Amino acid sequence: MSQTSSDLSEKSFSVASILHDEAESLLPCLVCDFKFDSMNLLREHVVNEHASSSQAPCCTICGLQFKQRNRLRRHRRAVHEKRRPYQCMRCDVLFAEKNNLLAHMDTVHEQKKNFTCEVCHAKFGRKNNLHRHIQTVHEKKRPYKCRFCGSCYGERGNLLTHMRRKHERKIDNELVAGVAT
Repeated sequence: MSQTSSDLSEKSFSVASILHDEAESLLPCLVCDFKFDSMNLLREHVVNEHASSSQAPCCTICGLQFKQRNRLRRHRRAVHEKRRPYQCMRCDVLFAEKNNLLAHMDTVHEQKKNFTCEVCHAKFGRKNNLHRHIQTVHEKKRPYKCRFCGSCYGERGNLLTHMRRKHERKIDNELVAGVAT
């Protein structure tokens, strides 16, 4: 049974109209114009991408705030649940995410440093390390502020170390109070 060109063009037209109908049934985000095929995906996107800082997801264990709920989930799995399924075959270090393992292989074992500071010519294996270097060393930015004493730090890890060393009891009290309420 052979198909005529009119049969094929009718089928092409019907596929195009289906695709057009599907495109019109997508739900647009009113903030950024991304489109979603379900209300649940749209809701999740709005919460994760456009929630105000007062609604920012917060870790109930350590108090860190995140811009996106999925980053909070990744944080809990990696930091508090110690789930790290990706293992380096050279040094047995474990990672929570595959991209971190790949970056580790490039920067540690291959010693690739593809990012150079234009100010002091320091070299970095990761773009985010270069960006942090510029902000903390050259721009003197200290965006991480201790909520207990107001001390400011250029890196989140330094703030966390400070809080553990100087405010451990306050953190424990907050956690106990949070559980009690």
